Amino acid sequence: MLLLSLILGVFLNKGNSACPYALQEAHQTLEDLQASLKQVSDMMKSTAQYFCQDSSKFKLEELLGEILTFVKDFTSAKKVCTHQYVGPSQLLYHYLNN
Repeated sequence: MLLLSLILGVFLNKGNSACPYALQEAHQTLEDLQASLKQVSDMMKSTAQYFCQDSSKFKLEELLGEILTFVKDFTSAKKVCTHQYVGPSQLLYHYLNN
């Protein structure tokens, strides 16, 4: 899309001497973007392999959602366990009196 808009800009501004520079800059930006996308793709593949998932079906959003759910559940369980903690002396007292 960016490349198309720049080509249209060059076409509409035929007399403008800055257009070749803008096109060159857009081409470099496009190459940088493609390199970044390849890097993200490679990282997703290695992450899928790390979690023993099929890289063709791996969705990063699903993984992050599962991690978020785990963290929320773990935090909730930790709060419950902290409130229900019975220390050794309380446990002994409860055992001896029942």
